[in-house]
Amino acid sequence: MNAPLEGTWQHASVVHRKVSYQCSHCGKASTPRRKYKCVEPNRAGPITRGIIYICSECNRPTFMEQTAKPDTL
Repeated sequence: MNAPLEGTWQHASVVHRKVSYQCSHCGKASTPRRKYKCVEPNRAGPITRGIIYICSECNRPTFMEQTAKPDTL
């Protein structure tokens, strides 16, 4: 395992609901506190197409593609 990535991710938003996954970089269970979203505008409301979560253990990014649905994330 590599040492945690040094530094701070800029302009990330706060994760407001509990998310957990196993990080593919460090292998640990992660409950990220920061994220980036790829959002598509839509008349019914924005649709989240993908989210990059920042691992709470190693500070490395993990991309998760989302299915088309109104933005609730």
